[in-house]
Amino acid sequence: MKTKHPLAFRLLTLLLCLPLLTACSSDDKEDDPDPTTENSGDEVRWTVSGTEYAGFGSNVQTQGHYRPSNTDNKKKELLILADDSKNYQVSVLIDGFTGKGTYTLVPNGDSRGGLTEITGAKNTYISVWAVGSPAGKVEITEWDPATTHVKGTFSFKGRVRNSGGTFGPSVEVTSGSFNFKSVYKY
Repeated sequence: MKTKHPLAFRLLTLLLCLPLLTACSSDDKEDDPDPTTENSGDEVRWTVSGTEYAGFGSNVQTQGHYRPSNTDNKKKELLILADDSKNYQVSVLIDGFTGKGTYTLVPNGDSRGGLTEITGAKNTYISVWAVGSPAGKVEITEWDPATTHVKGTFSFKGRVRNSGGTFGPSVEVTSGSFNFKSVYKY
């Protein structure tokens, strides 16, 4: 019997998987691509409170993942993930990805933006908990399904959800952009 998981469960699963997506294991097989070096030149940039941050090169994690089909009963997805190795990890997930166009992020929606502090309070700000709608947008300006080259922009507002269901501080991510020669299919 299939059960439908509530959005909160899916979001919690995504949050728990973010560190796994960015972790590099010494047990990696030699022929597995290393997302930090495989596509040199890939980059993600974003601004928080007037300061620009960027993930690119071999010192940080910059990854793009693409689920090209829905044969496993899940929607097509595009996930962009990066950190600047000092302050923040940023992620953008488009659920129901269809290629070029604008995707609106709404509170409690399946597509979302997230920002996690690497140091300090280590808060995680998520757009599904934003105060108002729309919570943000992602615009795919270039997409090639054959090579999986993708380029676009993003911005979103998010806030922290504390234990007990109360909400904490909020943040606005602006001037986000990404450019990947190719993203990893999964």
